[in-house]
Amino acid sequence: MQDIYSGFSEKMQYQAAPEAGVAMTCDWPVGGEKLPISQWLGAQVRLEFTGAIHCCNCGQATKRSYSQGYCYNCFKRLARCDLCMMAPTRCHYDKGTCREPQWGESFCFAPHLVYLANSSDIKVGITRPGQEFTRWTDQGAEQGLVILYTDTRQLAGALEATLGQWVSDRSNWRKLISEPATPIDLRVQADALLSRLAKLPTGAALAPSQQPQQLTYPVQGYASPKSLKLKAGEAVEGELLGIRGQYLLFAQGALNVRNLTSMAVTITNLSGSSEAKLSRSTTESASNRAQSVADDDSQMELFN
Repeated sequence: MQDIYSGFSEKMQYQAAPEAGVAMTCDWPVGGEKLPISQWLGAQVRLEFTGAIHCCNCGQATKRSYSQGYCYNCFKRLARCDLCMMAPTRCHYDKGTCREPQWGESFCFAPHLVYLANSSDIKVGITRPGQEFTRWTDQGAEQGLVILYTDTRQLAGALEATLGQWVSDRSNWRKLISEPATPIDLRVQADALLSRLAKLPTGAALAPSQQPQQLTYPVQGYASPKSLKLKAGEAVEGELLGIRGQYLLFAQGALNVRNLTSMAVTITNLSGSSEAKLSRSTTESASNRAQSVADDDSQMELFN
């Protein structure tokens, strides 16, 4: 196993587990290579930021990162960096002021879905069909369920806002990094929420009834509810206790890898390539988590 990775950072990528209750694996793209970060669980890890930042869109050097990886010019010019990406109900395409009309037509006027997820508690969100797994793992959700399909992003956002009257559209990051999620019967919650909608608008449809997807992260221990920042000339160092969402979990706090997008970093495994030790500890952790999920499923069956 390579012990040092250097280069510009991208967000971490999860691979689905072969069966329920088994921890997912996770890679961290750095400098054009994939660091198998989930194999470093239990190792002493050191992270450093060199001070260089290159825009993830145009590649130009920039003194600071905007909207997780963009230079200021791209941040102000690209539709994907506009406020309506965070709040689809603020779409202004019909006013003729969309920053990139052609991009907006291909992205925002394409089918989307509404989901419920459980990371720190139940939340509602939207994404594109086929992106559920990526969205849920980015958020560190341990359960996810699609409840509605829509013709456009704006309509999905409107339904999200309506359902947001009764459930949050945000996760509590402090709880996410410091404790596992309490299992929720999302199917029951979904039925209760959907019953509050008097009528679905044109262009929206109920998703076929299904059971929530269960997601297990490579976690041996949780972090203190504190956000760690990686600054030039300084380092974050400690035993890697776990990976959840885009967070690396250390005893002293958690580091959000998504915030490092387009930043030049160096990540070192100070424990060396003790693959056997890490593999064994990961397997034991997965086994314990599998039993926990099995117990949770048994409890949830009582409510079905």
